[in-house]
Amino acid sequence: MSFDSLSAEWMGGVIEGEFALAQTSAARSLNGQLTMKDADIAEISSLAGLPEGLSGQLAMGGTFEATGKDWPSMLSRLTASGSLSLAGGQLDGLSGTTFPAILTAADATSDEEVADSAEKLLQSQLGLGRFAFETVELPFNIAGGILRVNGLRLKNEFLQVSGNGRYELTTGQSQFDATLAFDPGKEIVVGASPEFDMALAAADGSLNYSIDPSLFST
Repeated sequence: MSFDSLSAEWMGGVIEGEFALAQTSAARSLNGQLTMKDADIAEISSLAGLPEGLSGQLAMGGTFEATGKDWPSMLSRLTASGSLSLAGGQLDGLSGTTFPAILTAADATSDEEVADSAEKLLQSQLGLGRFAFETVELPFNIAGGILRVNGLRLKNEFLQVSGNGRYELTTGQSQFDATLAFDPGKEIVVGASPEFDMALAAADGSLNYSIDPSLFST
């Protein structure tokens, strides 16, 4: 069974493509190619069980194939590759303009205490503001039912977020390891590192994160 020139409205955008489905006494197989334009990333995130906060228009295209005795097993064996882009992207809870506030708090703290309290200084500014970033384009791949995105870089004139992420299609669990780097502007200090590492994990719509401030406190 095959479907050519498939086209439908989905998640505020349009999805197009073609695919073929075959079945034997042992297993089903599915393969094809799809493109998607102008989809609402917030709606997709909600469907995937990810925390709220990301908005923008998603476009992507790629090929896929899967085999298995039923749909859950096919999903766990799904392989795919392609590219995606996110335009008009915004992320709640981050703002590069908070860097001066962090410096002000640090200036009121002794040098010995800054190293110990760097994590608290950074924590105090998370959850504030909204991070609007430039259009991002990058490749993706799915292997064994796990979506991986490497070399992700979100940036604007104040802040850059770079890292690698993964999302398990069968469980809805995701992980993202990132480095957040502020543009110090006039506050630049030779040898200083206005950046820190963050590890995020999400499941069932809840988000947990941890901060490693060792780069920032140097």
